[in-house]
Amino acid sequence: EKALQQKEATRSQLQHWEAKVVREVENEKARRQQHSKRQAVLHSLQSLGYRPQSGMETFVVKGGQLILESPSSRDYGVELVSDPDAGLVQTALVRFSDGASSSPTADQRNRDKFQEEEWCQDHAALLQKLQELGLETTFRLKTAVGEYSPKTVPRTVSSRRKGKTDRDKLKSRGLS
Repeated sequence: EKALQQKEATRSQLQHWEAKVVREVENEKARRQQHSKRQAVLHSLQSLGYRPQSGMETFVVKGGQLILESPSSRDYGVELVSDPDAGLVQTALVRFSDGASSSPTADQRNRDKFQEEEWCQDHAALLQKLQELGLETTFRLKTAVGEYSPKTVPRTVSSRRKGKTDRDKLKSRGLS
């Protein structure tokens, strides 16, 4: 009878450890899937020309924020905010600021609208790339161009690259 009790105790311990291993394997699978989703979003945006600001080359693991510079403008970028499991990713156009905060001028609002329209085109391309990778994409909230002014974020000094300003682009298109 003692041998039978010992056998049951051993079986119980083995079941405990087996369950623990299964949980750890599932947790690791989930962690890898989260990482894979973040990388898919980041690489898709990079393929469209967006680049992280200096010092922000990767997502913060726990629902982080990442600002990517626009490929078409030195003055704008895209903010990505992810929940911890990367199941939801929020994107928004942002305007870089050198510090002084003021109400946007009519000219600034025109540039904002122009950049929002460009971001909408890039966003559509991003969604297409993610779908091609097998990731489901849906809108939770979609705002109309011009409905809100872009959030203003600090410009990192080391991240500036050469390129046309928005004012130059608007002039070349006869919009300014």
